[in-house]
Amino acid sequence: MCDLTAGADGRSLCTGCHRPITDRYLLRVTDGLWHERCVRCTACGDALRDRCFTRDRKLYCRRDYTDLFAVRCGGCGEAISPAELVMHAGASVFHLLCFTCSVCSSRLQTGDCCVLRDGRLLCSREDYHQCLTSPSSSDSGKCHPNPAARFVYNVT
Repeated sequence: MCDLTAGADGRSLCTGCHRPITDRYLLRVTDGLWHERCVRCTACGDALRDRCFTRDRKLYCRRDYTDLFAVRCGGCGEAISPAELVMHAGASVFHLLCFTCSVCSSRLQTGDCCVLRDGRLLCSREDYHQCLTSPSSSDSGKCHPNPAARFVYNVT
């Protein structure tokens, strides 16, 4: 079996720069060996001293990893941390405080029915039906009816 981390002279190769590691110390990150100076965020280039995050064998600082790969709230668009409690509607995820009707701003609770249209929540009580029938709500920019795109969810 071939050792991809060793050069022709048997020295370990850095996963970052692909040059031999002759330093006294080397770092093992995920399944690769690195020069200490090569352990940097792929996005911003900052040195990663204490911790790093990986995706597709690339290293990232916490800030850039979150900016690039975090699940985003369907209401406010901000990142959702793994520890936060969330609500789901279809494939969309919402902060608890953002799980509101986009027309009347009422909070949707467990057991409520809602409609997800174009990534926006509508309480199915009256706002969705008003949105479909009232041309004035379409003109206001709050609602863009498309009866073919109706998905009703029961909040659980």
